[in-house]
Amino acid sequence: MTSDQDFAAHLRDRLEVIAPDVAVDTSIVVRGGRRRQRVTAIAGVAATSLVLAGGGWGAASVVRVPTPPPGGSTDEWTAPAWFAEQAEQREAFRTNLQACVDARGWEVTVDEWGGGDRRFTEKSELDRFVADVDDCSRSLGRHFGDGDSEATTRSFYPMLVDTWECVVHLGYDVPPPPSEDELVRQYETDGSSEPIWTPYGDLMERPGAVPDSAALEATCPQPW
Repeated sequence: MTSDQDFAAHLRDRLEVIAPDVAVDTSIVVRGGRRRQRVTAIAGVAATSLVLAGGGWGAASVVRVPTPPPGGSTDEWTAPAWFAEQAEQREAFRTNLQACVDARGWEVTVDEWGGGDRRFTEKSELDRFVADVDDCSRSLGRHFGDGDSEATTRSFYPMLVDTWECVVHLGYDVPPPPSEDELVRQYETDGSSEPIWTPYGDLMERPGAVPDSAALEATCPQPW
């Protein structure tokens, strides 16, 4: 998925599965979906953009992984400090975002990506919810569509490598990271058919490759 058009097509395909009765104009809803995908997991992006289902991202409370699953490393691995620090930030943001959404009259449980647990049958209602989530997130000092820049990519690069090392430690065979310059090039090349590297490789796109994707994402989180 390497263009906004490809991303929109992917979202329409997901809609046919999770909400076949909803007609959503993804040209309006995506809002820079490819940019958001560049530094976050695909599952989180879909939940944030569509606001139809929770993103399945949990707070990463596991700091050490002494017992990897079968096939994983037998060595004890210590997660970097930012894993736990970011987990606290995510939960604090989610709590405040929930309070803001509640104050606007929505009975929807949100996650830290702005995704919700409610299915919308009317596009106008979905649009209002997305607008309210955007306003709430901005008021809390965060907006999911912001930060698409080379500087952001470079600042996230060592964190993405940390996540990749965590995934490898758990025994998953995923491609190694490219150089920082190459990753920047991939993220900034529009209209290309080449894949964009992520720490999870294509695990999230292969049914059965990960027994519990939410647990993997919680244990080995990507920069938020």
